[in-house]
Amino acid sequence: MKDKQYNYLLHVLLPVLIGCIIYFFYRNTFITERTNITSVPNWIKYNLPDGLWFYALLSSLIFIWNKKLSFYFGLWFLSTIALGFLSEILQAQNIIRGTFDWKDLLTYFIATAICVFHLPHFYKSLLFNPKTPKQ
Repeated sequence: MKDKQYNYLLHVLLPVLIGCIIYFFYRNTFITERTNITSVPNWIKYNLPDGLWFYALLSSLIFIWNKKLSFYFGLWFLSTIALGFLSEILQAQNIIRGTFDWKDLLTYFIATAICVFHLPHFYKSLLFNPKTPKQ
């Protein structure tokens, strides 16, 4: 149970928390105007939180489906990825409101790749740590 909680904290809550901290401290003009926060690159300010949140969303799907591969898991997983990319593309076409940024597409791709490469690790931990029967 502790392994599952640790993985949940590491792969879902921590990326969301880091994204929120970056967003709050570096994109909040009230704070940046009144403090001596050093300047950070724009990709950290604007793109990294999106990638972290996207990674956390994909990781949460793994936990929701309890690491079980199925048609429906694949459907949800691929639909989530498609919607993330589609939202940026529709912004580029001015079909939905927002500012298109190709770096967002890149961070979505990186977040997806990291999550997909971690999938075997999740399944490996499940397969090689069988549940012990309750006494």
